[in-house]
Amino acid sequence: MHSLKPARLRAVLAVTLTAVGSAACGSSADGRAGSSITPAVSSPPASPHHQAYTLPIDAYLIAPADFERIERAQILLVERCMKRYGFTLKLAEPATTAQGNRYGPTDRAFAAARGYHSALPRTDPEPQTPTREMVKVLGTTGSPTVRSYKGADVPPGGCFGEANAKLTEGGGILQDPEVSTAVNFESFPASAKAAPVRNAFAAWSSCMKEKGFAYPTPLDAINDPRWNTEEPSALEISTAVAEVECKERTDTVSIWNSAEAELQRKDIKKRLGALRKGRERIDVTVRNARTELAAEEARTAS
Repeated sequence: MHSLKPARLRAVLAVTLTAVGSAACGSSADGRAGSSITPAVSSPPASPHHQAYTLPIDAYLIAPADFERIERAQILLVERCMKRYGFTLKLAEPATTAQGNRYGPTDRAFAAARGYHSALPRTDPEPQTPTREMVKVLGTTGSPTVRSYKGADVPPGGCFGEANAKLTEGGGILQDPEVSTAVNFESFPASAKAAPVRNAFAAWSSCMKEKGFAYPTPLDAINDPRWNTEEPSALEISTAVAEVECKERTDTVSIWNSAEAELQRKDIKKRLGALRKGRERIDVTVRNARTELAAEEARTAS
């Protein structure tokens, strides 16, 4: 499942840098004593009720389940590393990697509840805030504060650096390959220009007018600035519900998805060598993550 926009670039396994700075300085901008450090992804949360439409490029991107698997392994490795320096740090659970529907809302019930807004975020317990001493060895996407701590060497990049090095050992990668994201980005706007899709948009727009809404395309509806609110308004919800009903009547999403899939197949054929190399790098990281998680499971069971 893809995001509403064609982007699938994610800040894979990145630490929230503001949290590190807050912990090091002793307080955050709002006056609290720092904030949490957590591996984060930029993908928007999504409702499980959204219809998932697959695309050929999915085979060359990190699958949501694998992404969560990698992140869980990273958390495990970081926490284990921190224990070597006498720290017990509990990082936040992995953020959801499910993404909003690429083509906008497709489920009536979800549209009636959330309009064009994302699903409500899950309510997890507050993650532990690292102390100033922890930050010295924790590391971020850059370098740790110190090279040694109480006589023990600190790995390059701190505990996060060590974890990432183990996960990518053998040529792995912690994010979608650039060539894969390029295919994923470029096909989306191109698909909206395809003749079958333009015809579907016209039929959809006519349906929307019948319901009292004037939008040339679904993209215009979802990007309506009136929806930039904390919570969906009654107007937003009625618009989103009408959009879903008109998509169903005109088969807009299936037509759109088919057109984009055809564009991707052509692009994949041109870039197949680079895409396969990227897939191999993803597989290396996934295997390493599986190995680490399996080893931990075995240790826990024994």
